[in-house]
Amino acid sequence: MNDAVPFVLDTDMGADDFMALSLLLRCSGVDLRAVTVTGTGLSHARSGARSALDILALGGRPDVEVGEGSHAPLEGDRQFPASWRKSTDERFGIQLPRNPRDPSTKSAVELLTSTILASARKPVLVAIGPLTNVAQALLETPRLAHQVEAIWIMGGAVDVPGNVHATDPTLPNTVAEWNFYIDPKAADVVLRSGASISLVPLDLTNQAPVTPDFLRRIEGAAASPLARFVVDVLKAQEPAIDAGQYSFWDPLAAGLAVQPSLAGYSRESLGVRTDPGPTTLGAVKRLGPDTTTRYGDTLTEGNFEAFQDFFVATLNRR
Repeated sequence: MNDAVPFVLDTDMGADDFMALSLLLRCSGVDLRAVTVTGTGLSHARSGARSALDILALGGRPDVEVGEGSHAPLEGDRQFPASWRKSTDERFGIQLPRNPRDPSTKSAVELLTSTILASARKPVLVAIGPLTNVAQALLETPRLAHQVEAIWIMGGAVDVPGNVHATDPTLPNTVAEWNFYIDPKAADVVLRSGASISLVPLDLTNQAPVTPDFLRRIEGAAASPLARFVVDVLKAQEPAIDAGQYSFWDPLAAGLAVQPSLAGYSRESLGVRTDPGPTTLGAVKRLGPDTTTRYGDTLTEGNFEAFQDFFVATLNRR
């Protein structure tokens, strides 16, 4: 894989992360170097690492190192609903062959840092969960911001409502997306780090629902172990799909990191609200132009038919 682009995946190993990891494993031209699992996301770090290891084995890359991250956000103690985490930890009852490898003896931050610094070519970092691991690595080693080609982030809601209250009405926050809500301090650190950022927010992913028709299409086309695994993952989400409540969140971010031409971009300078107000925490805010803030790309529109074609074809690539 001498001509392949090195990739690192930071993930919370939810259902859509299962699909994103599966996609990256099938992408030609991608050399996945490491996976780091945050403990602040949908899965707990240990179970998420086990899921990652087993998916890596299914995809023919049992050698990829997997690191476990912190269970606590940089600030606060927010977490996803317990029932969501339990289902994710149990992998929705989906069985996979077990990878004989254990998680790395390095922490997620150590693995993230060492992998990036050891790469002769700047890697692409795809971050699709709460950004705790990435922020900790950048705070400890700020030069990492300039040692990555780009950081692709699934997170935030810029000009659309958030999804926290919509999916958990016990929480009054209507402006934040879940990844940024869980650890807003981490999201703000990463956006302000000086790294080249490509943000895939709800503004884009809301336009890319997984439909019942797509589920039937990919089920009919599934011809590889990873494609069949993705079908099982989607079937576990079928009630949400039928209700129009399930989107290509993380696989869209991973796919666009490989095929950026499938989306349109606007240049933005963004931060994240970290004040303790329960109704505004994690909201994305626009920053005024200054000399200390690096502008990043916010993805606002995409060719979703082309993405679906890419997704199905890549998972079934021989």
